[in-house]
Amino acid sequence: MNIKTFSAFCLLPALAIGSAQAALITDSSDLVGSTTTVDFNQFVGSKQLNGINGPINIGTPTEKVQASTLYDPLTMWLTNIDWSLADNGSWNSGRDGFLGTSSTASQNVNPVKIVFESGNISGFGFFMNYFLDANTIASSVSLSAYDSGATLLEEFTINPAGVGISTFGFNEGAFRGIQRDTADIDYILLTASNAVFDNLQFTRSASVPEPASIALLLAGLAGIGYTNKKRQKR
Repeated sequence: MNIKTFSAFCLLPALAIGSAQAALITDSSDLVGSTTTVDFNQFVGSKQLNGINGPINIGTPTEKVQASTLYDPLTMWLTNIDWSLADNGSWNSGRDGFLGTSSTASQNVNPVKIVFESGNISGFGFFMNYFLDANTIASSVSLSAYDSGATLLEEFTINPAGVGISTFGFNEGAFRGIQRDTADIDYILLTASNAVFDNLQFTRSASVPEPASIALLLAGLAGIGYTNKKRQKR
């Protein structure tokens, strides 16, 4: 095999599989592979932590995450107190503990950072809800994923105009998260002036190449084989 053919052969997997892709997911079944769940149940009753900056360890010793906020200590709450979401209902002790974000600012400037202590992940999601008011920036939540070098990998904004959440009930919400095809997420940021998050699920599995990508790879290999055969005949 000559140099040109060898180079083309080496490029085929990259062409077929492509760079890391991500999608905003709206159901826990969209997470690829087995998942780990952090339920925030350790923050019920007397263990309420109201207005803290962390870092706070959450979960089991083998599969724990660390939550913190770098700006305003009143941004992050780990609790199960009554939490009003205005026209979008409310959460209370029936959730058995949850993470809340709150800010007196009119803009979402105080994100909560969650680090995955046991290694990089490929996907995550929460059962969540938020203050719904179409006239303010409080009506949106941003989910951002970063690698270990603090490079932004993906960011999705959830709002009423797109994949927003409208419930108007008690302890209601919906699942929202991000799934990538490689396990390169080191930490995430939750940016919202008034939102609640529970039952964090995450996975470290990488997705399998799509059938179309596999077909493209096989077609490329077949093409290289045909070209080499013609050269040998010459």
